[in-house]
Amino acid sequence: MTAANERDRASSLAPIDNHAALLAARKVTGPWYRCQSLAAVARYCPAKEVERIADEAVKTAKRENDVYRQVAPCAWVVRALIERNRFAHAERLVGELLTQLTGDIHPVCRVDALDILFEAAWPYPPCRRRVLVVLVDACCSTKSWRAGRLLAWVSLLVANEDRAEGQRILDRMSDTKHKRQAQRQMGQPLKYGVRGFFHYRPGDS
Repeated sequence: MTAANERDRASSLAPIDNHAALLAARKVTGPWYRCQSLAAVARYCPAKEVERIADEAVKTAKRENDVYRQVAPCAWVVRALIERNRFAHAERLVGELLTQLTGDIHPVCRVDALDILFEAAWPYPPCRRRVLVVLVDACCSTKSWRAGRLLAWVSLLVANEDRAEGQRILDRMSDTKHKRQAQRQMGQPLKYGVRGFFHYRPGDS
């Protein structure tokens, strides 16, 4: 069984038999998938256990060997805390993760981590806005087509709730095909939104 399969098994158990899910999550191979598994347990565990298991997940991710792999799986923890209404804890964690991303990390990896963190924070506006500011600045300063494509999508996602704000984000972009495509799509229904963090499909990372 692969580490992803182990994660999926633990995560599928979480809403059904949370204790069994916790035992399975702690056996998942590798800090990345184990962190995600523990986040799923935190999402469905008894109320008194949420923050303790969330903290265990974060500590697990810190065993990874680079900043991106330490931060990115913690997005699942952020989403779990938000969905369990642990907003103060989520805000503290987001602050810690953003601080980590100011360290020694490749600019494209920083953008990728911010992308996942932004999606995780989406349901809770205070966290979402905090990540968005950093994400937009990072995309604008990163010379990569991936950053441009991401920022174009973010502008459309934000515009779906606040057209003016989405346009302001788009206006910060250089004139690229991603910007032009986004400008044509502004105001139209989105083809896809943020990911569902606790609904794993084959191929999910």
